[in-house]
Amino acid sequence: MQLTFFSRTGWQDWDVAAEPAIPDRMPQLVDDDLIFEDAGVPRPSVAVNRWLRELPVSGAAAPGTWAKYARALRDWMTFLLALGIAVFDTRDQLKRVLGAYAAHRAGGPAEARWAASTWNQNICVLSVFYQWAVAEGHASAVPFTYAQARSRYGDQVRWPTSSTCAPSAASARRLCGPIPTSRRRSWTGQVIRCARCWRG
Repeated sequence: MQLTFFSRTGWQDWDVAAEPAIPDRMPQLVDDDLIFEDAGVPRPSVAVNRWLRELPVSGAAAPGTWAKYARALRDWMTFLLALGIAVFDTRDQLKRVLGAYAAHRAGGPAEARWAASTWNQNICVLSVFYQWAVAEGHASAVPFTYAQARSRYGDQVRWPTSSTCAPSAASARRLCGPIPTSRRRSWTGQVIRCARCWRG
């Protein structure tokens, strides 16, 4: 799975009727064979790239955030491909793979290991993506929630909520303004829904 970043430089020479309506630095995922469909059926990368292109109107305005989201999906898709599992496979199959992915990131080769905070960020992105995929008809059900995925990683302590992501206090202040005293916690600034948890 290849990750590229769009640039409209030189678009006048591309044999297109108008300037592409894609922002510069927008990430795009491409399969290693550079093919986007099989027998007329779009590959999952087509849906993923559509989701990425919608990020600017979903509250993620920074190119750095787009790149983080794209890398989270690239790494997950690469892992699935190695196991012969489809991105939009059955819910039960994807839940089983999630356990293997957690083991790989927590105790696999040194270069593949993630800190718990990195796992949380990446799995939050996947949870939001699958929610979108269900709404758009690409997936039949969200295979796992953020809370389920988080509880499978190493020996982490659960957040006090089961359905939200927990960013840093600084991120919470940047996204939501002052933190109400009643919502302050020693472990985070403010609980924020998954769709808002990881902006650059």
